[in-house]
Amino acid sequence: MCGCISFGPSPRFYFAVVKTLEGYRGLNEAIEQFNYVISNGAEELATEAKYNLAIAYLERYTPQDAEKATELLKETKQDLVRTLPSSKSRTLELQVRLIEAYLFVHYKLWNQRRENPVARDSQLASEAQKLLDCDTTECNSGEILQSLKSDLLADYYKHFGHILGVASVVHEWPGQATSSHQCRGIL
Repeated sequence: MCGCISFGPSPRFYFAVVKTLEGYRGLNEAIEQFNYVISNGAEELATEAKYNLAIAYLERYTPQDAEKATELLKETKQDLVRTLPSSKSRTLELQVRLIEAYLFVHYKLWNQRRENPVARDSQLASEAQKLLDCDTTECNSGEILQSLKSDLLADYYKHFGHILGVASVVHEWPGQATSSHQCRGIL
């Protein structure tokens, strides 16, 4: 651990963000540091630390870590309800919802695409699309920090691509019959 983070929660938070960006090899350290920030009284950073801790768990790409991430995202949303509305809190709320949409798409659609009956996949894809449409509408509103809009929209289109991938496997786009060849043409 770097000596610069021994001073308190704020440097630890930013160190943990960097460790998360390092990828898999930095995730354990990031998780440790985000937990420190959450448990050691950095009130102004606690909500963002929970969100980033969820991201660190999510980037391990295991179902168990996805469950931990889901729980942390719920806690983050509860924390946001108790804060005064601001563009920063609205942006974090949207980031949470996009990650929840990703978890829905990845674990309920993509990972189970070959096991679910076509009708159920089509229904789940339709639900996922509704989640994402709601998020993109809000992303385009004036309440979201301009500096993060492109990142949020990139996440939206990435998740939308997963839905299209599932649709091509089940040969049906929500609400309309489509051949697998036509779906692949969209991609």
